[in-house]
Amino acid sequence: MGAATTVLAAIYLYRFAFVGWIPHDEGTIGHLAERVLLGEVPHRDFLEPYSGGLTLLHALGFRVLGVKLTTPRWIVLGLACAWVPAVYAIAARVARPLVAALVTALCVVWSVPNYFVSLPSWYNLFFATFGTWCLLRYLDSDRARWLFLAGICAGLSLLFKIAGFYYVAAGLLFLLYCEQLRAPPAVAGRPFGFACFKTGALALFALALLKLVARQVAAMEFLHFVAPGWLLAGFLAWSEWREGCGPSATRFRRLFGLLTPFLLGVALPVVLCLLPFVWWGGLHAVYEDVFVVPQLRFEFVAAPLPGLVTVLAVLPYAAILAWGAFRRMPGEAVATAISATVLLALLYASREPEVYRLVWYSVRPLVPVLTLVGCLSLVRAARRGDQSADTRLALLLLVGMAAMVSLVQFPYPFGIYFCYAAPLVALGLLYVTQFEPQAPRRLHMCWMVFYLLFAAVWLNTGFIRTIGTEYVSVAQDTALDLPRGGLWVLADYQHLYSALYDEVRAHTPAGSYIYAGPDCPEVYFLTETRNPTGVIYDFMDDGQDRADRILDAIRVHGVRVAVLNTSPEFSPPPDQQFIDRLARQFTHYKVLGWFVVLWRDDPGPAPAP
Repeated sequence: MGAATTVLAAIYLYRFAFVGWIPHDEGTIGHLAERVLLGEVPHRDFLEPYSGGLTLLHALGFRVLGVKLTTPRWIVLGLACAWVPAVYAIAARVARPLVAALVTALCVVWSVPNYFVSLPSWYNLFFATFGTWCLLRYLDSDRARWLFLAGICAGLSLLFKIAGFYYVAAGLLFLLYCEQLRAPPAVAGRPFGFACFKTGALALFALALLKLVARQVAAMEFLHFVAPGWLLAGFLAWSEWREGCGPSATRFRRLFGLLTPFLLGVALPVVLCLLPFVWWGGLHAVYEDVFVVPQLRFEFVAAPLPGLVTVLAVLPYAAILAWGAFRRMPGEAVATAISATVLLALLYASREPEVYRLVWYSVRPLVPVLTLVGCLSLVRAARRGDQSADTRLALLLLVGMAAMVSLVQFPYPFGIYFCYAAPLVALGLLYVTQFEPQAPRRLHMCWMVFYLLFAAVWLNTGFIRTIGTEYVSVAQDTALDLPRGGLWVLADYQHLYSALYDEVRAHTPAGSYIYAGPDCPEVYFLTETRNPTGVIYDFMDDGQDRADRILDAIRVHGVRVAVLNTSPEFSPPPDQQFIDRLARQFTHYKVLGWFVVLWRDDPGPAPAP
């Protein structure tokens, strides 16, 4: 069943692999990787908006498959196809093969098909899933190599995007619980010192979560991003003071034995990647790009979650989930039949924006619901003593992974960002429903099939710009007919970027320097030209002399063409003073859509060698 599921998922994924785009995302991917191909180094020679590992992977892909927009799509398609069997393996641990296959299909349709772009958040999801499977294998074998491999997955995730720390946090919470539950038979002595240490560590974790959202904290942000972590920390502290036993020295040694292989695995790929920067003297640039510059996103790339009232939409399924966790549901067959009828009507009516949003809002707050029900189930299991230690550990692992990885939505909870964590939420829900023997599994299956069909019908076929808001069908059926194109996009995009390509190349050859900004790296990549600055998104360069540096770069590199983006998505549009200074450098201009192309006929100053 697992092999058949993987093959069918691969066929389904391929259907979406080369359709649609957001130009600046594709441009970022391509432009950064091309700079590496030309001998530049991320962070040292240009401002890398992520950790840099994905740029190196894309550069390798360009070297092997060619410099085109389709190359990164092949890479993410390959990783997604490798990810599917890991999802199935995790689901199959607690469910029958058919149910595991359906849950895997649910994870697939709520993930990559919604935005088939090789962005680092997808790789954070993939590595978190691989790491979860490794940690579950550790429960089966008790071999430290699985902890090391789980750490390797975390380290690789960090090399793609700093959000990999969320997976690291989930792994550490799991290991704290693992140390307690998998201890040898109880011995005399209360580990007061160890319990205080563990409680203090959990308190620091809770404070870190609060600090994370402090600049944008509101009721919904607290509910989605802080409350789940606090619930997990509170449960672990409660469990330690209630069940923890053994001398503190023994407990510390056991915890150290678990943390060492995991953290060594985390450190290995990170250290290997940083060693060249030590040699080049570029560690400070890495620190600035990875930890300091992203803080600017709170000003330019931040958005609030929907209003608190939208949480009401999750209550029906939350009630089913909670009811099944605590008592047997009477009349399950009748409830399933009624649910199937209502859900079928909702599925049919989801073309209407109000119904579409109602269904979306019934999913978006599932992380805090899942975490609350999961922690309460673990509390009841601890009091009853009717579940094995490994079963309880597996539940905490899946719930914790869903709660932590979902932090990728902060501070920009655009609809697709939920999809970067949705598969782990689905797996967490599966583990919660399988944990309690009285859970109404047929009713849960009914809702699972509904959400699967909703995603396949209304999310996968909708427009990325409106995901989570309404269903908009757009005809992305025109090939981007450029040397580096190959994707299927809106006809308007094809006409605009073809005209832009022709105009730029009419005034400067391939490989020459132009200036394009703000926030349009796709112009460099598609026109086969080079960027005279080290900046991709202008909001990440907040220096007071930015305009002077741009004009100096134009002079030094003999730039003959400039492209102004009058409608950047994140950075402010160019101000009039900068436009006036730029216009004095060029003698002609032409308006193409939201771009203004400026050029001069004279060769200008000789470019720097």
